[in-house]
Amino acid sequence: LLPPRPGGVLALLQGAPEADVIVVMHAGFESIPSIAELARHAPLESSIEVGIERFDRADLPTDERGITEWLDQVWLRGDEWVDQRLNA
Repeated sequence: LLPPRPGGVLALLQGAPEADVIVVMHAGFESIPSIAELARHAPLESSIEVGIERFDRADLPTDERGITEWLDQVWLRGDEWVDQRLNA
């Protein structure tokens, strides 16, 4: 899982202050290095698992440090989610 980029997330949150946040996780694309390769391998012979988590904006921290810490925690949970599926 790539590490979070807090600057981009902060910019999105500032640009849409009323918007809730949706995080999408996926497992099963690990052997495919690019979108072009994905197109060449379609249809896939293996399963892809997708997880979606919604966060109510009112429940998120409002300061930069709080958002960065929240994002780190969300990414750690996402990393665990992916690991569980890859090691099942």
